[in-house]
Formats: sequence, C-alpha cells, structure tokens
Amino acid sequence: MVGVNVAKTFMKSASNLSGQDRARVFDFLNKFLSDPANPSLSTERVQGARDPNIWSARMTGGCT
Repeated sequence: MVGVNVAKTFMKSASNLSGQDRARVFDFLNKFLSDPANPSLSTERVQGARDPNIWSARMTGGCT
C-alpha cells in the first residue's frame, strides 16, 4: 500500500501554477495513485533521508 503525504498548502500552491503545470501535477498524482511502479513516472529515492521510504518526483525535466 502506498501512502502520500500532502502539505496543508498543496492546493493553494498548485493553484498558483500555470494551467499546464497544474495539469502535469494532477496527472502525475492520478498515475502514481493508480500504479506507483508505473515506469513513466520520474521517481527516485531521496538519498540521506531519515526515512528510507521518502521518494521525490519530477513533473518536467527543467528546474526553476
């Protein structure tokens, strides 16, 4: 079973994204919740995290 923690500010922050980026975020969440092992998701384990079950994900290839 996969658990997802979302910050209280997630929806407010998501509403500040462009429509295209917001769509990417929610598309990712839908895919992730349906199949966390989906090979199209860009996920990786966070190295050095206190909890070895912490992962990060990218919605695009760029950084801002």
